Amino acid sequence: MLNSELGAQPRQPWGLSLVRDILHWSEPEVQGLRGRFVRTLRRYLDWNRQLLLDPWLRYLPVVEILRHSLFRKSPRVLDVGSGAAGLAHFLRRPVTGVDLEFPRAELSRFLSALMPVRASATNLPFRDSSFDAVVSMDLLEHLPRSRRTTAVRELFRVARDLLIFGFPYGEKSAAFDSEALREERARGVRLGWREEHVRHGVPGDELHREVLAALSELRPEMRLTWFGQEGLLGLRLRWKLQFFVNKDSRLYGGIFGPLYWIHARSRPRKSYRRIYVATLPRPRLRSASDRKHPDVCVADGADQQGQFGFRSQENGQWSGRRTATQVSWW
Repeated sequence: MLNSELGAQPRQPWGLSLVRDILHWSEPEVQGLRGRFVRTLRRYLDWNRQLLLDPWLRYLPVVEILRHSLFRKSPRVLDVGSGAAGLAHFLRRPVTGVDLEFPRAELSRFLSALMPVRASATNLPFRDSSFDAVVSMDLLEHLPRSRRTTAVRELFRVARDLLIFGFPYGEKSAAFDSEALREERARGVRLGWREEHVRHGVPGDELHREVLAALSELRPEMRLTWFGQEGLLGLRLRWKLQFFVNKDSRLYGGIFGPLYWIHARSRPRKSYRRIYVATLPRPRLRSASDRKHPDVCVADGADQQGQFGFRSQENGQWSGRRTATQVSWW
């Protein structure tokens, strides 16, 4: 006798039943192998929607440095240009964030210990040396050239023990942004932050000199190091791939997650970003994190004649080399 004659429903194919289970999240949990697959897929989709791979890569060295250098029980940390999902999201501790605006939708989406303050980077509403650590990542390239020096000096002013700031740097990074902007416009893609990069110009040697001058004038007791971060080759690969798998795709995390993980641990010869670290010098044993950036440059506020130079840890002598090997970050 047929199933329909007995009043029973015909058995559906396994694949069709699985698709139905995936589409109906509110139904009771499915058991067995199908249930485990559905739960895994659900967790993946939730993770994929919350991904912040670009900020994660940008803040990764910052988080590593802070976790090795913040020894106070409750350090005061400032993130200038934080947005709603800045350093606090990755550091997992209270951080004061400064930005021109904090959209409520983003604050509710990216829950963290962020304490938002609406202010300008060129006029920070804080006293001198009021934060144990100050961070600013990818902010200066969004400011007109005439305001960048003021912002750098403000960062030095409010930092007490540690200052970390980074931005796209150099002619090759500027050329990449210009090329990317032309291609994106041709494809009908409008990225406001990219347009600001090109309109205001990617910082270069002129801002580097201003950083050294601010160090010498405002905080001569600090030591300054810098290193490259995020290889241009990997950045170009991910940029091209995003035209085929964008951030709204359910495949985005599965494809781009491993790429970002690999690129975060690479040692690029040509970097998109330069990161500066200014700190009060203190002797310490070298850690494994130092070996990730063997071509770090270091400069003190000034030498005895008031001239800038680079010190190599091998012999402790001043040299005019642009790269000094095996030096400490802080």
